[in-house]
Amino acid sequence: MSNSLPGALFAYLVGYSGKRVFWEVTTLVVVIGGLGTWLLGGVGTNHIGASGLVYGWLTYLIVRGFFNRSLNQILTGVTLGFFYSGLIYGVLPGTEGVSWQAHLFGAVGGFIAGMMITSDDPPELVAKKQAKALEKQARRQG
Repeated sequence: MSNSLPGALFAYLVGYSGKRVFWEVTTLVVVIGGLGTWLLGGVGTNHIGASGLVYGWLTYLIVRGFFNRSLNQILTGVTLGFFYSGLIYGVLPGTEGVSWQAHLFGAVGGFIAGMMITSDDPPELVAKKQAKALEKQARRQG
C-alpha cells in the first residue's frame, strides 16, 4: 500500500515524456532491479512488491535532467528528491524481513536508465548531438 501514491506519481511523471520512455525506463529498472535482487537478495527476506520499481522511477526522475541537460527535469528531480528524501534509508539494511536489496537495485536500474535513455532528450540537445556527429563524419571523410 505504501508504494501506491508515490508509484502512481512517479509513473505519471516518467510517462509524461511518452510511452516509449515509460517502457524503456520500466524495462531497465525491472531487469536490473530483478537481477540484482535475485543475485544478492537475503535469505528469509520478503522480495514481493513494487518498491524496487518505485525506487527506480524516482531515481530516474532525480538524475535524468542532469544527463540530458533539461532545466525543467533537473528542477523536477530536485523537488522530488527533497520531498522523498526519506526513501534513501530504504536502500540500506534496516527493517528485518524487508528487501532493501530490491530498493537498492531498483535505484541502480533507475540511475542506469537516466544515463542511457535518450528518447526524451530535448530537441536542442538532439540537434547538438546530430551536428557533432555530422562534424565528426566530415572530419573522417575529409
